[in-house]
Amino acid sequence: KPSIYFHLGNIYYDMGDLSRAEYAYKRTIELAPEHTNAYYNLSAVYKKMDMVEESVRLSGRLIS
Repeated sequence: KPSIYFHLGNIYYDMGDLSRAEYAYKRTIELAPEHTNAYYNLSAVYKKMDMVEESVRLSGRLIS
């Protein structure tokens, strides 16, 4: 199931529907907390939404 949400997030992101992409990536992370690509993509969504603080917080999580 996490992979379905992850792929949905990618589709929504490509369509420019950032709020749905955010939801899909967050759901992926809930189901699979080790899914680093979901964190990365959610960070990209936040960056596009000008939510820089959230983007940086997620990016830092990937580095740690």
